[in-house]
Amino acid sequence: MEASAPDASLPIASDALLIAPHPREPDNVLFGLCARCKHRMTERMRVVTDDSAAELGARPEETDGARIRDLWWADLRRIRGIRSQTVAGALAKYQIARSVYEWSSGLDLSLGEFLVEASDELEFHLDEVFQAEIQKFQLKPQLERQPGLLTKLLSMF
Repeated sequence: MEASAPDASLPIASDALLIAPHPREPDNVLFGLCARCKHRMTERMRVVTDDSAAELGARPEETDGARIRDLWWADLRRIRGIRSQTVAGALAKYQIARSVYEWSSGLDLSLGEFLVEASDELEFHLDEVFQAEIQKFQLKPQLERQPGLLTKLLSMF
């Protein structure tokens, strides 16, 4: 399923390619879903704002915009259901939640809950990283301060 971008400058990657862009990363599926969701959200905005997208005589559920909307919501449900394992995964999830919440102007309470969940998840992972860094710092042996070159030079006189 190769298609061109709206301005026909770049080919749009197929859905299968967007799922696992980082095979060694623990959050590879989450990254792929977030990338695909961003792409579908952009495409949905284009279709909604494009006057030619309103097909005369077609039922709303048969239009391209309805298909993209359904796929986009499916991606959001999957993203919401996946627990991130890294700070990068939590950040990707938070960015999706924030952009979708801002897009809805805060009117959809379920998207508000999603934003709160994503920010809590990000905070949890950041706390883990900071606690690990603090422990590493506390476990380092305190090096004795060696006299500097200026101190050695002045002690000669």
